[in-house]
Amino acid sequence: MCTTLEATRVAGHPVEWPEEVLNGESVNAEELRSELWQKQTTVNGVLGIKFSYYEPNIRRFFEVFGKYDDDGHLDPQETWESVFPNCRHIVMTRRNKFRLAISWWKSIQGGPWHLSQDGAPLRWQESVPSSPSNLADSYDFRAIRNLVLESVEREAGTQELLRSLSATPMAVTYEDFVANYEATVRAVLSHLHLSDDVPTIPVPLLSVTSDDINEDWLQRFLEDLRRRT
Repeated sequence: MCTTLEATRVAGHPVEWPEEVLNGESVNAEELRSELWQKQTTVNGVLGIKFSYYEPNIRRFFEVFGKYDDDGHLDPQETWESVFPNCRHIVMTRRNKFRLAISWWKSIQGGPWHLSQDGAPLRWQESVPSSPSNLADSYDFRAIRNLVLESVEREAGTQELLRSLSATPMAVTYEDFVANYEATVRAVLSHLHLSDDVPTIPVPLLSVTSDDINEDWLQRFLEDLRRRT
């Protein structure tokens, strides 16, 4: 979704948080905000950013940019709007958390995080990633189960963050996005009030990474889960 929105050239450059916020370095909030706006804004003035909820990173964000009320209490909404004014939120989730966790674990074990549609290296890759020859042997029930729990925890954290911001997000599921790519992108652009600026939806840049290993691990995980519950 982020690569597609970037390809429209009207929806900002929705890439990850700037490293300065994540790595704990001492930063100047005003300079960092200006740099963020400069790097991730398209010529029409739209800024885009993406993040997966991770509590230390969120805490760091509010430490860097925090706005406080007269009693010295952090005001999350004012803080967020000082960095992302007129913000519209899109939350992408996946219905099948087992498949999500399996793909996540496979990538951690050396499987590709991203593959292009045409089989060529992506712009952030030096070469097309390949999986280790023994990747199929890396199945781990406990690790996958922990990632299922972490995905649920991150979604709950996202919802709590949005609640603190009094934000009403648009919800998009991975499954709907894959099955109805153009319609889903159109709906997102409409939510952003940008639909009229994009006559043609860019073709998808990325291909799904799921393969026979994912299917094998899913069946093994389900069987292990039944035996342990």
